Parts: sequence; structure tokens; C-alpha cells
Amino acid sequence: MDEKGDSVSQGVDWSSLYRKEDWLVVWMGFIILILTAVGLITNVPSIGTWSNQISDALNLGDLSLLALLGLGILALTTLGVYLKGESLLGYWLGFPV
Repeated sequence: MDEKGDSVSQGVDWSSLYRKEDWLVVWMGFIILILTAVGLITNVPSIGTWSNQISDALNLGDLSLLALLGLGILALTTLGVYLKGESLLGYWLGFPV
């Protein structure tokens, strides 16, 4: 309120829509949905049956698709880390772990 008792309108802080982690995840989900809707994401590799043998769960032919999926996730989440203003190098070093 100002000196006359009138309410003072304060602007909306729109930066929370791209600075807060919760909203960043929402935007990343929208990006994935849009990429799928326009046909850029058509196939996602899956893991086979769970067993004690790794060869039952992973096919050698799927390794390149899994690596591509990992790079796509890295690129998308790197955008979120950048928008939050955090260290990209630290994120990239920790991502494969």
C-alpha cells in the first residue's frame, strides 16, 4: 500500500518459470512431448528381460540407441542446469555417474 492507502500493483516475477527446478522439469516434459509429436522422437530403446546375464537384458544393436538417448537427456538437462546458473562442468562430470 502507498501513503494514500491504495494498493500498489507489483509486477509478476516471470523468471521463476525458467529458474526454478520444478518448472524446468515441466518445460523439459513439454519439449519431449513436442519432439515426439512432430516425429523427431520415434523410437526409444528398451531393456529386455531382467536376468543375471547382461546379454539377456541388453542387445549389442541397442547400445548405440542407448548412447544416443543418453546424449539427448544430457543435452536437455544441460539446458536446465544452465538456466539455473549452476556449474556446467560439474554437471557434465557427474552425469555419467
